Amino acid sequence: LSNGKFNNVQGIVNDNQIGTFNRNNYTQFPFATGLVMTTGAVTVAAGPNNQTGASTPTGNYTDATLQQYATNTLNNCAALDFDFLAYADTFAFNYVFGSEEYPSFVCASYNDIFIFLLTGPDPVTGVTTTKNVAVIPGTVTATNPQGLPVSINTVNGGSSGGSGPDCYSATYSAYYI
Repeated sequence: LSNGKFNNVQGIVNDNQIGTFNRNNYTQFPFATGLVMTTGAVTVAAGPNNQTGASTPTGNYTDATLQQYATNTLNNCAALDFDFLAYADTFAFNYVFGSEEYPSFVCASYNDIFIFLLTGPDPVTGVTTTKNVAVIPGTVTATNPQGLPVSINTVNGGSSGGSGPDCYSATYSAYYI
């Protein structure tokens, strides 16, 4: 890994939007350790969600590249950029997407989204391209080559929250916990 930047800042980042975690005895969580990024305060990411305003965005960083994937205007982002060199023809990235907007704002104008952009040579054409690899499994088709991104409006319990109209079925609810 090299050239790491968080919210377009390189070097040591003194920001409460990014941190590490250790699940300790919470064995239901799928990863023992990892990185956590938020648009709010990382210190309250573990919950419980019982404090008004705890998830208030801590900054208003937006990104023109990320805006291309959003369905509405971005209000704030947490963006980690880095370069890596793969020493094999495959790489794996495990993640959990969570949102303060679940379930209240499902299908409302707020639509938190997770994308993982991979830029490099296309294995078929050799042309350098950028592709979102964080898409719902089975949604990349000939008519939708980008697939459906992971967001609160695509991965949810199958019904809208109190702030949005009914707009999605439970098609991808198997990915919602």
